[in-house]
Amino acid sequence: MKNIISILCIFFILPLTAQNTFEIKIEIAEDNFTTSAVETNHYYFINRMNRPAYTDTITTTLLKITKEGEIVLSSFLKDDYFRYYINELLILNTGHIVGFGYQREKLNGTAYFIIVEWDDNLNILNETLYETPYALIEYINVKLIDEKFIVVGSGFSNVNMKRKVFSYLMDSNFDTLVSNTYPGKSVLSLNFDISPGNMSETYKLFGTLIDPELPYISQIITIDESLEIVDYNAMPGYMIFYNDAKPYNSQSYLLSGLYQIPEKAQEDQLALAVMDENTDTLISMHLLGATDTSDYPGFYGNLDYLDTDNIYYGGTLNKGLGTYLPIDSWFFLNKLDSNLEVQWQKFYGGDAYYSLWDLIATQDGGCLMAGSVYDDQMHDNFRDIYIIKVNEDGLIVGTGEESGGLMAQDAIVYPNPGNEFLKVQS
Repeated sequence: MKNIISILCIFFILPLTAQNTFEIKIEIAEDNFTTSAVETNHYYFINRMNRPAYTDTITTTLLKITKEGEIVLSSFLKDDYFRYYINELLILNTGHIVGFGYQREKLNGTAYFIIVEWDDNLNILNETLYETPYALIEYINVKLIDEKFIVVGSGFSNVNMKRKVFSYLMDSNFDTLVSNTYPGKSVLSLNFDISPGNMSETYKLFGTLIDPELPYISQIITIDESLEIVDYNAMPGYMIFYNDAKPYNSQSYLLSGLYQIPEKAQEDQLALAVMDENTDTLISMHLLGATDTSDYPGFYGNLDYLDTDNIYYGGTLNKGLGTYLPIDSWFFLNKLDSNLEVQWQKFYGGDAYYSLWDLIATQDGGCLMAGSVYDDQMHDNFRDIYIIKVNEDGLIVGTGEESGGLMAQDAIVYPNPGNEFLKVQS
């Protein structure tokens, strides 16, 4: 099989702070996507999942990328005898990378929850497997809170193939303190977030459980250290799916998600809510996107900041209902200040079907976006990975000697070509 990795690496040096910007496109002749990106002092690390067409196989490779955008090392984790999926990465205080995911033999119906730890040269230091009652694990989210890992995931049951929720609480050595499943509940949302609770030794989950006793479309769920559910609160309005939660100030936190209006999918937008820390009630709501396109937050990560003066919130503009669509879409990135005023909006793409999966605010003040792109003129039902690192102004800038690949746009015009009308988003 012939693998092609095309890389455009550009950098711009400021007098005091280096701000490297770049774009990377990773192309292989199979479906290819990423869900998680992390940063150390010297490198970015990104997972790459590869799914051969018409098979039940998924393999995972971990990529090491310099701050200038050069892929310098990769680690292929297991052969295609396994369905092996690492979908969440974290950086430990030691500088090691830890990945969370699942493994299943292709001919065996049991899925194992797995934890893998690497050093920064991608040597595997530890690998731990936990047997589960699931045939397939779809989603895993992990947070390190007070030296403990809280893990929440969803899987398909071997019995009825409904999506069920499971959780683990682990110490800093990945030894399980307690685990739990929730037999009477299934989950609708595949993407949710975790944050510390407003009471000691509790955690908040943001997601959508299906339970006839719950009157809410989506919920803020409080669990204690035994991982039992102790409280529910409603998420505001029609805010569901693709949630990120981060502290805002001592009294409140920010909660992102898809703002969905029933029977009006073309009005889906990116929602950013300010929530009261103690009561989990809405203080204010901010909507980003266009009312005549379906706009989704980043699937696995969409909200990040190192300080509240530089808040990045991103997603996909003109998201369609499908994976391989012959339409144009854009990475959609917003930078907000501490008052949640939009400083700028940028659009990246528009020449194929782009989907944003994760973003991180970077140490130099910029933002790294990781996602996929599908070009129906080039491929048949498989995607390429697309990674963009922009500076604090949302730009991919160069030394003046390179020819840029993808341009950041302040406004977009669609459809292109158009016949009877054109729309301008700015």
